[in-house]
Amino acid sequence: MAFTLTERKLCERRLSLGYENLIGLVEDLFPTMSLGRIQLDALEFNARQTVSLGNISAEVVNRFVGAFKDELTPAFTAGISQEMARELQTEFRPTMLNMSETLNSLRVH
Repeated sequence: MAFTLTERKLCERRLSLGYENLIGLVEDLFPTMSLGRIQLDALEFNARQTVSLGNISAEVVNRFVGAFKDELTPAFTAGISQEMARELQTEFRPTMLNMSETLNSLRVH
């Protein structure tokens, strides 16, 4: 029993130093990211996604306005009176232009 206690006291320091060295090597190989860095990366990713979404939304609105102007308006004109088509254009064009301007301002920011 005395031998076991003596051996433990002699080897304990060497084993704990070896363990600490091993932990240090693992930390060097696989560095940890601080919470601040993770948050900054998330904010940067969010900003890029916002710009991408703004670009996509503006493109969709521009296509919708183009389709409305080029395809739907002539179909309305052929099917209903000229006055009704003009009234629809008058009502929808400002709304679509405002939506397009809003999305473009989002894209700029």
